[in-house]
Amino acid sequence: MVYNSARVLPYGEEIFVFSGTFKDEHGEYSKGTWARNPRMGQSLPALMDKPSF
Repeated sequence: MVYNSARVLPYGEEIFVFSGTFKDEHGEYSKGTWARNPRMGQSLPALMDKPSF
């Protein structure tokens, strides 16, 4: 797993995992997980070898 560069989220961000697993610097989130990053927060998502669609 490789992490992308960190990004600032001026308006925040909401993430819902429809399938597979979402990974970032805080952990792994499985299918059905809803997460919210606050305004002016930062995110460091992981890049996967093959995206799951």
